[in-house]
Amino acid sequence: MPRLIFSEDLRLGNRKLGQKISERLGNYVETLSGIIAAGINEGDFRQGLSPRETALTFLGLIQSTALRWTMGGESFDLMAEATRLWSNYMQLVC
Repeated sequence: MPRLIFSEDLRLGNRKLGQKISERLGNYVETLSGIIAAGINEGDFRQGLSPRETALTFLGLIQSTALRWTMGGESFDLMAEATRLWSNYMQLVC
């Protein structure tokens, strides 16, 4: 996904594809925001969090990790990194 999002073809050439991916990412953020808002209301997540920004942070966590892993030649254990980052993220939002 990061390769596609940051590709020259997507940014400069195929506007339809870019719009479609942007729309899908927007829908994904909206869905995550709703889940996070419900978690806040139910007391599962910290009060005062912004659902949208928390969802975007989550998405960025995934994208940046995938990008670092890919660009670094898969030089670190992706599952171990994901476990550490998820644990840290949950400490921030709970």
